[in-house]
Amino acid sequence: MIGKLHYMAPEQARGEPAVAATDVYSAAVVIWELVTGRRFWGELDKGVVMMELCDGSWRPSFDDVPAPLREVLRAALDPEPTTRLKDGAALQRLGIASVAHLPAVGQHLQDHLDVILGHHIPG
Repeated sequence: MIGKLHYMAPEQARGEPAVAATDVYSAAVVIWELVTGRRFWGELDKGVVMMELCDGSWRPSFDDVPAPLREVLRAALDPEPTTRLKDGAALQRLGIASVAHLPAVGQHLQDHLDVILGHHIPG
């Protein structure tokens, strides 16, 4: 297993092959943390995190996520990779479109997505 447990997709935690949707899940965890200002897994013990990941039962709260972004993040955090957003381009396109009417949030999210998805390496 390669990666940080708290940013790992369920299939990765189960030892299954990584696919493009695996990165979408990890990026969505980071985005969720950026917009909520909280840790995705809170203070849960690593053993509990691993169990929740492996059985795909973790459902984070979306109460602090801006309404337009909720459905995008729900789709990106789907525990099943075959029904999750398929790749980073889809996450970026839908995520930015969902908050485009909020210029500061949209640009802030775009900047972070560019870095997360490898489109831009800062200075």
